[in-house]
Amino acid sequence: MVTFTTRGDDVQFSWDGHSVSLRGHAELLGQSQQDPSRQIRITAELIEGNLQTGRFEAVGDVLLVTVDASLRGDSLFFDANTSEYRIKSGSVMMRVGQDPQSACGFAYGREMSNDGHLIRVTGARATTCERASPHYALEARRLVYDTQSGDVQVRGGALRMYGVRIPLLPTFTTSLTDETKMRPDAVPEPRWGGRDGFALKWGLPFQFPGEHISAKGSVLLTSRRGIRGQIDVQGPIGPMTGHVRASHKEDVKSDVDQWSLIDRRLEFVLDQAWDTDLFGGTQLAAELSAGDFKQYAVAGQPEVSDQRALASLRLSQNDDQWRRGMGSWWWTEARTQLYDAADEYTVIELGAGAGTRLTDWLSGSLTYIHRDASGATPFEFDDEDIESEISGRARIDFDDTWSMRWTGRYDVEIDDMRDYEIELARRVHCLTWKLAYRDVSESISLGVAINGLFGDEPAAQERCVEDGPPRYWRAQDRHTEQDQATE
Repeated sequence: MVTFTTRGDDVQFSWDGHSVSLRGHAELLGQSQQDPSRQIRITAELIEGNLQTGRFEAVGDVLLVTVDASLRGDSLFFDANTSEYRIKSGSVMMRVGQDPQSACGFAYGREMSNDGHLIRVTGARATTCERASPHYALEARRLVYDTQSGDVQVRGGALRMYGVRIPLLPTFTTSLTDETKMRPDAVPEPRWGGRDGFALKWGLPFQFPGEHISAKGSVLLTSRRGIRGQIDVQGPIGPMTGHVRASHKEDVKSDVDQWSLIDRRLEFVLDQAWDTDLFGGTQLAAELSAGDFKQYAVAGQPEVSDQRALASLRLSQNDDQWRRGMGSWWWTEARTQLYDAADEYTVIELGAGAGTRLTDWLSGSLTYIHRDASGATPFEFDDEDIESEISGRARIDFDDTWSMRWTGRYDVEIDDMRDYEIELARRVHCLTWKLAYRDVSESISLGVAINGLFGDEPAAQERCVEDGPPRYWRAQDRHTEQDQATE
């Protein structure tokens, strides 16, 4: 049951009091009697509807505000009982995810509607930039956003950044909220390294139509080693997740300070993770895999081809804190690998670490890892030659826009630094541009992160504006008129 309050320069009711017409500075307020926190507000030049059925239509600079989102458009249909709406030339503003500190998202469409927790947009533009002419936007012929899962289905997509249009796959699905799901590496990342020379990396996940199967692929165009690529197709298999993986000239870390070049001819993987109550809350992860591999000649060693089966079990606590580098974490893992050549290789690994903010401008973390390996492996990339290591991360914030990060791995046994990376970053509104140097691969890369969405840069907390989403279509029409006048 919803209680309504009406305002307007001209307010008219039908004889039975059910139908209402509001003209001039029209405003309709609704509040649920069962849950008073559930409120809606509609403002427009004209609002007409039925107070008994809760269905209303509005035209003329329409603004709809709910506890979950704000919408703006030229015309609106709204059902207060089901919260369903249809809006023309619409704009919507809402938090991306359940975290109140998450990014504020803006979506624009020639036509927008919802069906329960699904938001459907035709002629879509989606961004976390609150400007009427955003720095970047995901464009799509059709977009469907699931507000519960955070999944986004995109058809006919492209990424526009600073006016430059970058075409994407015709159809793909990604997640805006689940870190375990695959996210788009939509912006091509240029890099230079001693192994590849000049390289351009471009990757994007996509969803098979009508199936719960997704894939993440990437292609690397290099001046020295030609075309390199890899793909991971995943989907549910009973209670577990299945993967089919393949790659050509894939770089895999070998002995921390070396790289092995391999072909993952075909690998099948089953994995699953469970939350447990052990030790105050932990996660248990299991993985089974079998595949055929080719390792190119490396460090004077001949080319090696063999089949491998792997089984691993990992118990960990606070993996999310480990990824952020803040808090404390630990894990223990056991894995064993069997090869067609009758070799067997087993590794038991223990790790623990902690991270904190030391000052207003300096934060860091340290993690100690110990490994015990036995047996033999024909592959360099499987071999663990470091028994004990300390990995560290540090970040210096020079000001609100510039920062520098350092990561490194120190070999305790030989008392030497084995690998490090230095990254210089500059925050520009909703984007962060990054220039990085990696010691092992002797590579320099340039990339960009979308703050609060992709990458580990937080969103600006003030970006959900109080007066609703910007008048995007009005700004676009103004630009079109200016372009026509110039011509």
